[in-house]
Amino acid sequence: MNAVVQKTRRALAVVFVGLVVELFTILFWSPLMFVLFASVGAGLVALGGLFLVVSLWPSLRQNPHAAVIADDEADR
Repeated sequence: MNAVVQKTRRALAVVFVGLVVELFTILFWSPLMFVLFASVGAGLVALGGLFLVVSLWPSLRQNPHAAVIADDEADR
């Protein structure tokens, strides 16, 4: 498996964990849960987004049209 794909999956896993934490805190609402929502949940989503950008940045710098080419090939 490609290193970029592994890093992207890892970043999306962090985002998913953050969204699960946010969902859990919304279901059991209290002042402590708001703190967990704002700090842990939002922090994990932001960190996962940052990891996603960092993992995709080198490949996009090498070939800025990679996403368009991959999309065109998927249509065939």
